[in-house]
Amino acid sequence: GAWKEVAMVKDEDGYTNVRKGPGTKYAIVGRVRDGGYILISGGYEDKWYKIYTQTGKLRGYISANKVMRMESPSF
Repeated sequence: GAWKEVAMVKDEDGYTNVRKGPGTKYAIVGRVRDGGYILISGGYEDKWYKIYTQTGKLRGYISANKVMRMESPSF
């Protein structure tokens, strides 16, 4: 089923890349700043999440270790 979960990007570099597919060999389609909110719409082998931004403008995959999942979404 379609599930969505709010998460926050945590990256010491100040941002993390969003990629076209679940792996570093895929092209970068954008980036999300550290502390930015994303919506997880699926997972891929526990290492990558399929995500999109709140506005829905940016969609792609993000490394799971750069994401802090939220227990209770604030919105």
